[in-house]
Amino acid sequence: TSAFSEWQHVCRYTGYISDGFLCNTDIKEGLIYRHPGMSLHDLPTNKQLQNTLGWFPYATFPYDETSERDFINVVYGTALSETGMINPAVKSMHAAGHAFFNGTMSETVASTPNDPIFLVFHCFVDDILELWIDRWGEGGINTYPR
Repeated sequence: TSAFSEWQHVCRYTGYISDGFLCNTDIKEGLIYRHPGMSLHDLPTNKQLQNTLGWFPYATFPYDETSERDFINVVYGTALSETGMINPAVKSMHAAGHAFFNGTMSETVASTPNDPIFLVFHCFVDDILELWIDRWGEGGINTYPR
């Protein structure tokens, strides 16, 4: 039996934030679960990764989730790696990873870290940033307003 077979889910309830607190960790909300490939059949391809690494600058005005043709929203997965344009109907890169694993990994922001694969997955996302910095230099990140 896996050490994670009895891993408990906390912070699954979506009303926590509207109730005035992020999470009640005293409440166990069932076991974590996954259904890989059920809502999204494929993980990002190497071609999509290469396209993502080609976007410069790091961020563009208005420096939020509506910005297009920049690295941050392409790697986050709200903009397409091929065009850099926002497309709410499609998940790519980071968002595609969460959607692919489904279950706990695709629920609320507060609940996704319950899945042990979350850490490994986000190390991969961090590695994409390191590859981008290797290509463009750290000066590319200075395009984001401070």
